[in-house]
Amino acid sequence: MTDRAVQILQTQNNNVTQFDNEALEAVFLREDVRDKRVVVVSISGIFGKGKSFLLNYMLKYLNSQ
Repeated sequence: MTDRAVQILQTQNNNVTQFDNEALEAVFLREDVRDKRVVVVSISGIFGKGKSFLLNYMLKYLNSQ
């Protein structure tokens, strides 16, 4: 798996949100991940309000550790 965001929620046309079980399994059942603590970060909002900035800021911080 590459270093990228993984969408674990799917929104249907009728505004129903469901977990994507295949994506969850692909991420959390990996041998190098399954015994580690995991934090899920969800950021939502309207266009142009800094969501990408906040995610990039957090990634830069984590990569510098």
